[in-house]
Amino acid sequence: MSKYAVIEKGVVVNIVIADSEEFASEQGWVACEDSVKKNDTYADGKFTSVSNEETKTSEELLQILKQTRNYMLKNSDWTQGNDSPLTDKKKTEWATYRQALRDITKSATSLDDVSWPTEPE
Repeated sequence: MSKYAVIEKGVVVNIVIADSEEFASEQGWVACEDSVKKNDTYADGKFTSVSNEETKTSEELLQILKQTRNYMLKNSDWTQGNDSPLTDKKKTEWATYRQALRDITKSATSLDDVSWPTEPE
């Protein structure tokens, strides 16, 4: 099992563990060390830690928040399709969750002060 970074727009949005390098590569995941964390940046084959958020502007912090939120929305797109295997009740639960994700930026300005909604089961 190896650790991989899920990267969107140069930002690590998730860390995953996979036992197949081929599968990870097909997903576009990048192998990484244990020190790599969510919100680190990735460019030119190198990870850069952004653990010190005090150096980031409020616009940069909001952008990181939006990127993470967008990743979560993208991963739940399947729940709203006409061919989704979910019941109407479950689709509604997911739609409510997705709206809560969209509303995140109304109350939070960075990942430190966000209260993420709970994903439906």
